[in-house]
Amino acid sequence: MKNNGVVVPVKAKLLDVGETTATFEFVTALTADPAGTWTVNNVSFDANAQAAVAKVNAATNQVQLLAALKSTYFVNVDEAKIAAYFGEMSGKTYDTVASVQEAIDKINNAAGEQAVIDAIVDAMTNNNEVALLAQLNKPNFKRVNSDFITQYMAEFKGNVNTATTITAASTAVNVQAEIDAVNLKATQDAVTAADTTPATALTADAIGKAQALVTALPTDTNAEKATKEGLQGKIDVANAVVKVKAATTQASLLSALKSPVLKLQKIDDALAKYYKDKLVPANITTASYDIQTNIIDADKTAAIADYVSKVGAVTAETNTAEVNSRRLHWLTRTSTRIRWVTRHPSLMSGRKRRQVNRSTSKYNCTTSTTWRNAPCTTGQRCTKVNWQRVNHTETSKKTVTISIIDFEYLPTDSYHSVFRLREDEEGFVLTDDLEIHFLELPKVAGVHQETSDLLVKWMLFLKAESKTKLEELAMSEPTIRKAVNVLEFLNQDKEARKLYEMREMALKDELNMIEGAREEGKVEVARKMLAKGMDVSLIVELTGLSVEEIEKLKQQLH
Repeated sequence: MKNNGVVVPVKAKLLDVGETTATFEFVTALTADPAGTWTVNNVSFDANAQAAVAKVNAATNQVQLLAALKSTYFVNVDEAKIAAYFGEMSGKTYDTVASVQEAIDKINNAAGEQAVIDAIVDAMTNNNEVALLAQLNKPNFKRVNSDFITQYMAEFKGNVNTATTITAASTAVNVQAEIDAVNLKATQDAVTAADTTPATALTADAIGKAQALVTALPTDTNAEKATKEGLQGKIDVANAVVKVKAATTQASLLSALKSPVLKLQKIDDALAKYYKDKLVPANITTASYDIQTNIIDADKTAAIADYVSKVGAVTAETNTAEVNSRRLHWLTRTSTRIRWVTRHPSLMSGRKRRQVNRSTSKYNCTTSTTWRNAPCTTGQRCTKVNWQRVNHTETSKKTVTISIIDFEYLPTDSYHSVFRLREDEEGFVLTDDLEIHFLELPKVAGVHQETSDLLVKWMLFLKAESKTKLEELAMSEPTIRKAVNVLEFLNQDKEARKLYEMREMALKDELNMIEGAREEGKVEVARKMLAKGMDVSLIVELTGLSVEEIEKLKQQLH
């Protein structure tokens, strides 16, 4: 459509898929070049602008080019720079007014840029930071921080970070590279001060300053994006560590520990009390503080040691009610049941059948451990296929089995192995309510006795085969000293030893009574079966009694 509203038809043309441009022929050829604004498919097309661009492309000398550039479509044309314009545009073809204007601006800015570069060099020569900052604040440059003006001056003069020194021959691009180099170095130093410098790390001022500088970094290239992301990650970790350090309750500490940026492993809500006990804010001075080792992992050792020390504190004077009360108190406080498998009778509290699952055979260790663990979650055998996770109900307790065994059992060099219920192919954990620990005593034989790991010390204590080794361990750990005292008490005090032996006899008597009750039950069942006239061979098969025993009962009935 022409500028006067008249439709000018064009010849149809078949376009291929993906084509974005095409040249159409008018059905009736135009007798003059188009003028004014035409419309093509509702898109305005300024024919006069295209004519102005065509004149620029057709210019073969400076006079023709200056005449073309004086069109109203172009601005900021400086006749004094026509030689530079011609040198820039000669031999090039421009499609739009914008592309011609870009060439004009390039020449204009080059002249202005040189004046700025000259002024920067003068400021450097006179060591004038005020004059330097005035030039850097011009539109030619970005991301200029007045706090770093001394560093900019040193960078331009002394080549501190990059391989370019600013001279009259430099460009604005060179200067900007120097500015960015200074900014990056200052940002890296600020991040270091915020996360790993003891005197300033984890303070609000240091983190705030580092964050502001990181935010201002450029992201024009992939390398710049990667650098910025790396520095931002360090600040995120510092902020997360600050929250851990500032936690005043178990709930706030758990929330802080679960921050994704900390990437901590095996956080257990049930052990929040121990996490809080291990948290010493004064010890967290930098973001590099090892939270995993010093809080998460150390608390598991502390939890185990806590139970062992309390069991070791039981003496002959401790009555059953006290043991049960103390045991229930521990369970309430930690929401965890722990069943012990150990070889030191003096460390058993309460009744063995309630507290200790003793295993001496490597051939039934796994079966025994998992079988005993199964009913603990709900307190009864689960007979339905669709188990439901019930750890959020009032009747559910987390179940942890700790098996301390005096032989090498698992195919690993680690003395402490942890098992959970996981999906076979994808490996995700089904539930945190069931956890099985194996502590293999022979595998700590090579560990030095002066280790600071409390769990290893307790394992060495359980494995100790001489009084000398026990004393060495007792000297290094107060809780082990208590356990050694209990052993010595039982060995030296005849009355205490007698009480201990009486307890063992009572347990054996109870087992005998249970076994006797079972036998009596079999006999009673056999009598009833005989009374019903059932075959002797069937009674033997069902009750397990011998033929002789059945015949004797049969005679008694007659």
